[in-house]
Amino acid sequence: MTEQSEHEWGWAHRIYNLDKYIFTKREPRPHEYHAHPFTGEPVLLPNDSRSRLENEFLVLRYLRQHTDIPVPEAISYTVEDGAASLTTSRVVGAVEIYECAESDQAQIVEHAEKELHEKILPALQKLKSRRMGGLTADDQLVVPPFIGSAYERGAFFRRPPESQEAEGEFVLCHNDLSQANIMVDPKTFEIKAIIDWEYAGYFPPEFEFKYWRYHPSQRDWEALGREKFIPTFEKLYESTGFGDPAAPRRREEDWWVGEPGDDEDLDEGAEEQSTLASQQLIPSTELPDVDEPSEPVAHHQSVDTTPSQ
Repeated sequence: MTEQSEHEWGWAHRIYNLDKYIFTKREPRPHEYHAHPFTGEPVLLPNDSRSRLENEFLVLRYLRQHTDIPVPEAISYTVEDGAASLTTSRVVGAVEIYECAESDQAQIVEHAEKELHEKILPALQKLKSRRMGGLTADDQLVVPPFIGSAYERGAFFRRPPESQEAEGEFVLCHNDLSQANIMVDPKTFEIKAIIDWEYAGYFPPEFEFKYWRYHPSQRDWEALGREKFIPTFEKLYESTGFGDPAAPRRREEDWWVGEPGDDEDLDEGAEEQSTLASQQLIPSTELPDVDEPSEPVAHHQSVDTTPSQ
């Protein structure tokens, strides 16, 4: 008998489900689409929605094989009833940085930054590629949120071809290392897991901005200097021969039907709804070739996900 899920919440583009051992996030099905607050029309998913979930599945699997970065175990990526779904192990004994006691925030951020710079970022940046973008095999270029939010929502960026450089010029970046995506032990402040790898991919190392220094409510793309990255992205994109990336129209401002964490936008009606679909695995996508780390690294141990016998 399947256990009842502990908690379910969501926003316009994602529905999340947490139970005792696993975490699932998925696209809403058509009948679950939010209504636009002004037009009443359904809020459709961005073109890269499915690619991002598949990308996270592949990135998690790849990191556990090739690094000791603490990440959840990728259990499955499925497509059912027109909605893509990613299931991972649940991280236990840890909380997101922004949920820690306010009195500990400064010390936790300082500790996390030290650990990121000494261990996690160097491990990521050993992984290189001559091709910009994520690990999916499709033609969709998943762009970092601080870039993608500057363009018309749903914009489609075609994946660029390989660079002609002899060595990989792009390094693996998380691209959203915020306080909401770094989980720490609330007592020792040690990083227990890095989560939410939807936007991960091979990009210039400077794209790994220090979002962990800011509470999610304080993160403003403009204030954090998004505009200085956009010309770099456009120059890289244009240099591949794909022409003007601004064909997906640039926007002067963004609108969202609810941000993750906005209580007023949570789907309260879905509280009792089970989203754990049957786990029919999709055949794994072939991972692209990347330069192997120069030194072997230990395989990351599972994050407390095995039920006791």
